[in-house]
Amino acid sequence: MELMEKSKLNPSPYVEEFHSLMQELIGTLIAQACEMSACIYQKYCIEEKSTKEISEAIHVPQDAVELMAQYYEKNMK
Repeated sequence: MELMEKSKLNPSPYVEEFHSLMQELIGTLIAQACEMSACIYQKYCIEEKSTKEISEAIHVPQDAVELMAQYYEKNMK
C-alpha cells in the first residue's frame, strides 16, 4: 500500500479494502494477545495458579500457558 501511495497510482478498491481489513485484523490479534498475557500474568504470578488451572479457566492450550509462564519466570529472576 505504501509503494502504491508513493508511486501516485490509483489503487484498486479491493487492495484498499484488503489493506484496511488486514490492519483491523492485526490490531485485533495484538489486543487479544495483550489481554491473554495480562490474564496469565495475573493468574500465574499473582494468584499463583497452576498452568493447568489457568488453561482450563481461560480455554487456552496448556502448552501456550506454560510457554508464557516460563517467560514470566525467566524475567522475574
